[in-house]
Amino acid sequence: MPDVIALIEREHRQVEALFQNFRETGNSALVSNICDELDAHAAAEEQAFYPVVRDDVPSGRSSPAKRRTSTARLASSSAASKGHLILTT
Repeated sequence: MPDVIALIEREHRQVEALFQNFRETGNSALVSNICDELDAHAAAEEQAFYPVVRDDVPSGRSSPAKRRTSTARLASSSAASKGHLILTT
């Protein structure tokens, strides 16, 4: 079984690279790809990572990271439906 933390970190770096590519090129075709990657990553974290971590986090029903992930999924879906992406740093 792969190291889950290493996999999550690798996916984060891949998405960061897509964002950087978008910043540099302004290629709107990347928006859909970024949103798809964020949605897939968030879904995997929600299904596999958070349930395991939640058991080890005191009072951890809803972590700040999970709330950020849910917000990111909503934002990426909204951006994709409008054909644009808002970048924050």
